Amino acid sequence: DNQCQTDDQQHDKLTQINIKLKRVLQTFKDKIHRIVTERPELFINISEDTSDRLDHLISTVQHQATQINLLQTDHTSTLAMHDEQLQTLIQERNALVEQQRFQSIDKQQESTELKQPLSTQHDEDESNQSLKEIIKQQSEQLKDLNEKYISLSSKFDSNINLELEFQREKEKMEERLINYENQIENLIYERTNFLEEIEKNKSSSIQTFDNEKQTDDKLLKVNSKLKRVLQTFKDKIHRIVIEKPDLFTNVGEETTERFDHIIATVEYQAVQIDLLETEREQLEKQLRNKIQELQNSFDAYRNQMQNESSIKSQQLVSTTPPTDDISRSNIENYEKQIHQLQQKLSQNDDERTLLRERLNEVELEFRKILDDRTTTTNMYEEQLQSLIQERDALVQQHVLELIENQHEIEKLQEKLAQFQQSPIPSHADIPSNEDVQSLQKIIEQQSEELKDLTEKYLVISSQLELQDEINRQKKDTEEKLQTYENQIQHLIHQHENLVEELKTKTSSTISTIDNQCQTDDQQHDKLTQINIKLKRVLQTFKDKIHRIVTERPEL
Repeated sequence: DNQCQTDDQQHDKLTQINIKLKRVLQTFKDKIHRIVTERPELFINISEDTSDRLDHLISTVQHQATQINLLQTDHTSTLAMHDEQLQTLIQERNALVEQQRFQSIDKQQESTELKQPLSTQHDEDESNQSLKEIIKQQSEQLKDLNEKYISLSSKFDSNINLELEFQREKEKMEERLINYENQIENLIYERTNFLEEIEKNKSSSIQTFDNEKQTDDKLLKVNSKLKRVLQTFKDKIHRIVIEKPDLFTNVGEETTERFDHIIATVEYQAVQIDLLETEREQLEKQLRNKIQELQNSFDAYRNQMQNESSIKSQQLVSTTPPTDDISRSNIENYEKQIHQLQQKLSQNDDERTLLRERLNEVELEFRKILDDRTTTTNMYEEQLQSLIQERDALVQQHVLELIENQHEIEKLQEKLAQFQQSPIPSHADIPSNEDVQSLQKIIEQQSEELKDLTEKYLVISSQLELQDEINRQKKDTEEKLQTYENQIQHLIHQHENLVEELKTKTSSTISTIDNQCQTDDQQHDKLTQINIKLKRVLQTFKDKIHRIVTERPEL
């Protein structure tokens, strides 16, 4: 009878442990099922096995860490490349300026040497005629430049209208881009929450008050770190606004207006953290209640066993000692198992907290790198465009000056040859000094008009180049919008597929469990086997988590 009672008690104990393990495993599977239902796009071409889905989630986290490292490397290489290009352009510009200065000095010396022999009255007459020809040529050039200026002005007016229309379209596209980015960030944040819930439910339902206190302290540290990072980010953005106001021409003067989408993201994260803390407190309260119930039941069971063993030892001294030893050994084994589970639970909580901290830091660093890369790339592109335009203008001006100087030298050489061959004219054909001065004034006025028209022409040309750049940016923005839309459609399609797959998997799992529990004769053996299988599955999950921690300790 004592052996039968002991076997019954062991059977009941195994049944309770089996039920608890089933409940924990079922909770874990429900969480996985909820993730698959809400985010089916994350589980394309993945089998219905829970362990395979967990492996896929773990590989996704590892892939994100690798992508962040690649982005950092790309950002560094891009900065180095832009620095090299800037240095090359600056050297080319300096060389062109120096070469132009030397050539101008040489041309002036040659002109002076050629003008020295032409000191007679005949030379003045010839120079007056050449001045008249120059005035005529400059008048024609003025006419051509006026026509070009009028045509370019009309084009510029039309381009202004196009630019205003493009600016409105660009604002709409930026709003759509911000919405898409917010949706993607929300999906990433939900996936992080699901991973945290999976890590939380892999452990048993036993937690202590000390672990709760440690978790609260770690959450406070994480919050303080987040505040410092956000303050640093705001200071950097403010410094960029002061140093580069031209980058924020179409944005309001207040910092909050420039970064509404960033503030909205931060507020959303704060709300999610509050919800997580509330959920964590509720779960911890439930777990404490379960721990208290288990402890009470364990104490009652132990007291009952002690009373029964003492009574039976007095009545049946010869038969009871082996049974009591077995009962005590079972109790000690259960106590050891509970103690080991508590230790593993504490370790898993610490690892989960560290993973959460590291994931938050990686996300903040990833967003910071993206913002810095965008700002730096825009700044370098503007500097490159300005240097290229300046270099082109210098080259064009240098070529024009060379052509003019060459023509002037040829004319002076022709005049010198004519002067050497022709006789000295009479005094009646020599023009007066007043005529010469008036001609020189006319030439100076026309030279100033030519200079003004040339400057206007260069300004309008640069504006047309800017319009081409705006069109290119518009095309890039449309491509990004199309990419975001395709990603969202792909995620929705994956979500629908995983919902159907999860329904099928749930029905098959429930039917399998019902079939295993039908027989009563072999209930004890089956419960023992199921208990071993459940422990093996949980141990597999723990081993996988430990392998990730060993391979990627920086996470």
